[in-house]
Amino acid sequence: MRRIDSPANALLKEIRELGKKAKKRREEGYFVGEGERLLRDLPLSSLVQIFLGEDYRGELPHGLSKEDERIIL
Repeated sequence: MRRIDSPANALLKEIRELGKKAKKRREEGYFVGEGERLLRDLPLSSLVQIFLGEDYRGELPHGLSKEDERIIL
């Protein structure tokens, strides 16, 4: 798990941009989603990055732990 402390972080800026621009998502082959159910329903192999708030208390999908490098707080 990695931690991002700055709202000016380049990765956060990229995710925000992908969330707003469908053309960019199509060009780069990404999907940006939100919600605990979506996280549970997607196959783990399709997840590139998972952003969780510090206060997230929900369960992670089976096979995923907070030590996973794909998880970012």
